[in-house]
Amino acid sequence: MSTVIAQHRRGREAVELVHTWQKALGEGDLTAALGMLASDIVVNVPSSLPHGGVWQGREGFQQMLGTFRATWEFEEPLEFKLRDAGDDIVVVNATGRVRSRATGREAIISTAEFLTVTDATISRIDVYYADVAAVVAAVFKVEA
Repeated sequence: MSTVIAQHRRGREAVELVHTWQKALGEGDLTAALGMLASDIVVNVPSSLPHGGVWQGREGFQQMLGTFRATWEFEEPLEFKLRDAGDDIVVVNATGRVRSRATGREAIISTAEFLTVTDATISRIDVYYADVAAVVAAVFKVEA
């Protein structure tokens, strides 16, 4: 098999894994979602956000997810677009409208997330927000 075909197949499998993982999270099946994460996963979220920081391991992912859910309520489901970026990386563009539980202010979340797939598990997630200041403003009642 050619290298190009093998890379294409690996990329398709990585996108399918991330899609299945997101579906499990969306359906509230945390056990299944955690099973798709590497035991030593690293999640990197901008530190200025309440759920920000570098989170390590499945327990760290659960803590980050719990903080995110405690901070925000969804005004509408997030929309996801997945793309194979090569080298076992899947880029996820996520957009949606959320409301801060603390302030009641709304924010539009627009992210680019880079998920690395290693040995058929998600081993790293790097999250980048289009407008961190607007998201922070919604949580802390400051002007963006």
